[in-house]
Amino acid sequence: MVHRILVAGYYGFDNGGDELILFSLLNEFKRFNNKVEITILSRNPSKTGRNYKVKAINRWNSLRVTLAIFRTDLFVFGGGGLLQDLTSSWSIYYYLGLILLAKLFFKKVFLISQGVGPIRRRISRKVTGIILGFVDLITVRDELSKFELGKLNENLSVSIVPDPLFNLDRFAFTKEVAINEQPTIGVCLQGWGKDERFKQRVR
Repeated sequence: MVHRILVAGYYGFDNGGDELILFSLLNEFKRFNNKVEITILSRNPSKTGRNYKVKAINRWNSLRVTLAIFRTDLFVFGGGGLLQDLTSSWSIYYYLGLILLAKLFFKKVFLISQGVGPIRRRISRKVTGIILGFVDLITVRDELSKFELGKLNENLSVSIVPDPLFNLDRFAFTKEVAINEQPTIGVCLQGWGKDERFKQRVR
């Protein structure tokens, strides 16, 4: 029985997309069990706790993070592009380190709706493939991410699922926006420097 869930991601950095992902995940957790105790690892724990009415701790506080992992029943890594080394050489090792620590404590680890890559450095690819082999559940949000994981570790079991944002109920928002009679789709593209995968996705 899951009584405590610990959630890691790019939270507390005022990134709108990641905050919406967290909002959606929290809604799903509460539908599953409204009595579950949820803790978020955040850069700004006071703001995260206030916004979502959950417990939040500083993601850089090693002692508190270690204790939170030790106490939790399930460690969830929220959606988004956590496993990549393009924007930072070290962020991928932060998340991989958390996974490794959780497995040393024999905790269940879920990676939910991940967008994987690019992972360019050979050592990063090797380490990622090894550590992900210990993860209990891996889901990704696109075919390229599944293909990328297959290259890192061909033995991984990976499922493709919708991005958590698609679970959001539009009535959950307090501000109404004008909706055209015809269906409208908004697309936001983020370039990845000289990465050829960006050009492929745009095409």
